Amino acid sequence: MVVGRRYRYIYPVEKIMSSEIEILKRCGELTGTYDVSEFTDKKGQLLKEKIRKVEVSYNNGELVFLGNSFMPKQVRIMSGYILTGEKKILPGKYLTLEKIILSNELKEIIIEEVDNILEVNVLNVEKIKDIYIFYVLKNKKGEVIGKNASNIKALRKKYGKIVVKTV
Repeated sequence: MVVGRRYRYIYPVEKIMSSEIEILKRCGELTGTYDVSEFTDKKGQLLKEKIRKVEVSYNNGELVFLGNSFMPKQVRIMSGYILTGEKKILPGKYLTLEKIILSNELKEIIIEEVDNILEVNVLNVEKIKDIYIFYVLKNKKGEVIGKNASNIKALRKKYGKIVVKTV
């Protein structure tokens, strides 16, 4: 369901022991699809899936890692190798998980808050895929649906699929 992650590692410039040329060379070395187990601890060695797709870039003193199934410790060890030339674990305080990249399947089942729909007696609106969920007070549900479902039919013409839930 999670297809990738983007990490950013910002290490203090005065602690970097490699030249920019060496850093860029190591970034190129570590970019690709390969067995990343040399950049893991004992726990990482036990994982069944050790082949990872990794993209590493360096710009303005910041390392950016983009890949699938990363573990933060792997990124810290890779950062150590790139910035210092040694496969050592650098401090976690300089590491940020910047983005989690979700699969389309997961994106389709996430419930989102909808703020731009204002209808009479509707307290809150959420959306999952192409279905709107209208939250109404129990004593107002009949008014939202309307006589012979006239109100809900009008709302469905306007928004599509709607589920009315009471709170």
